[in-house]
Amino acid sequence: MKSQRWIVAAAAAALGLWGLGWCLPDGRRAARVLPPTALTPQFREKLKSSWHELHARLGEDILLSPEAYSPGFRSMAIAEPGWKTPPPLLLNSARSFLLRSGHEDESDILFALSKVKPWKGQFNPRIYFYGGAYL
Repeated sequence: MKSQRWIVAAAAAALGLWGLGWCLPDGRRAARVLPPTALTPQFREKLKSSWHELHARLGEDILLSPEAYSPGFRSMAIAEPGWKTPPPLLLNSARSFLLRSGHEDESDILFALSKVKPWKGQFNPRIYFYGGAYL
């Protein structure tokens, strides 16, 4: 009976490790969407500064703000086609292809876990989603 448990545990570990690289952030994903001229150090600096500006404007609970996911609700935003580097309107979306995995909710979980600081007695992740008992 004990040997069967070890076999099952080893098989589960092997399958888990085998799938570890699936959908991780990858330059190939960004290359499918962004033109090669966009993947420059200057563009990466733009991404960094736009993140800092967004974070400063929306505050510590940035993921809870609907503005983090939209250009605003009062008007329609239009990005003209034919750009060589993403316009400011698309910077935050372009960042996702470089930093996030293929599963959009993973960053929410990591963000929530970053708010938990057990050594300070802070166990509130400050983000709650339905079905989020694992947090």
